[in-house]
Amino acid sequence: MAAAKALYQLAPETVPAVYYLANARLRQVQPMLREINAPPPAPVCIRLKRTLTRVLSMMETAKASPLPDWDRFADNYRRLSFDLGAAIGAGGCR
Repeated sequence: MAAAKALYQLAPETVPAVYYLANARLRQVQPMLREINAPPPAPVCIRLKRTLTRVLSMMETAKASPLPDWDRFADNYRRLSFDLGAAIGAGGCR
C-alpha cells in the first residue's frame, strides 16, 4: 500500500498510479470480506465503492481520449473493475 500511495503522490491521476492504488485498496480489504456471516464494516463498503467509481471513471476517460499507458493497463482495469464489483457483492455492500 505504501508503494502505491507513493506512486500516486508522484504521479497523481495517471493510469498506473490509479490502478496500483485501487488494486492495493482491494487487496487490503479482501481479508475482511472472507469472514463467513460477518458483514463488513461500513467504511470497507464505502472504500470499495469509491475505488470502483474511480476505476470506472478512469476507464470512461480513456474511452473519450487516449491516455498515456492505457494500452498497457486496459485489461488490468477491466479485471480490477470486475474484482471490485465482486468484492462489493460478496461483502453484501449496498
